[in-house]
Amino acid sequence: MSSIGKIFVVVNLVLSLLLVGSLGSLLNASRSTKEDVTRLEQQVADMEEQVAQAESDFTARARTLQSEKDALNEEKGDLEVARDQAQRDAANESADNQQLRDDLTKLTASVELLQQDMSAKDSRNRELQTMNDDLRTAAQDSDESARQAEMARRDLEEQIAGYQSQIAGLNGQLTDAMDQSRQMARLLDAAKAAGFNPTDIMAPPAIDALVAQVDSEYDFVILDKGAADAVEKGYVFDVYRGPDY
Repeated sequence: MSSIGKIFVVVNLVLSLLLVGSLGSLLNASRSTKEDVTRLEQQVADMEEQVAQAESDFTARARTLQSEKDALNEEKGDLEVARDQAQRDAANESADNQQLRDDLTKLTASVELLQQDMSAKDSRNRELQTMNDDLRTAAQDSDESARQAEMARRDLEEQIAGYQSQIAGLNGQLTDAMDQSRQMARLLDAAKAAGFNPTDIMAPPAIDALVAQVDSEYDFVILDKGAADAVEKGYVFDVYRGPDY
């Protein structure tokens, strides 16, 4: 065998060894790859199961979120209705507050007027109290005056009774005097008829007197002079009121 042949044999041997090594390596790689594929398939199956579970969870979550979204939308609608109602309530409350402020202003004015009225009434009550005190004092004075008037009335009644008694006596005296006057008048007429002048023998003294009382019923007057002043029956007096006869 030539050297070239040997070289070819060596080369073939080396290539065979390399091929065997490569096939071993490939076999080992194939087993490793198969194990990797099996592992990867298991991982894919696990991943698919996880994906399915995730999709199921996502679907459930989506439904839950949709329900929550619907609930939130419904709640949003309720909130919008509540907001609109709150706005209307706020507007009504603002109007009510304005009305309350107006009412408070009117009430304040009414209270001020009431206070003024109460002050005026207090002043009037004080005046009335003063008047009441004055009236009470006047009533007491009136009672005292009435008591004194009653006493004075009794005194006057007693005086009137005394005067009536005096008048009765004077009426008797007057009757006697009128009888005597008529008798004297008849005597004077008889004397005058016989030619006798009484003034020639009788001149009454000058006596100044005051009229004390006039009795229109019996047509006579009472003077403040009497027998103690030298007045006698039959005297005639001239009566004057000031300078008038």
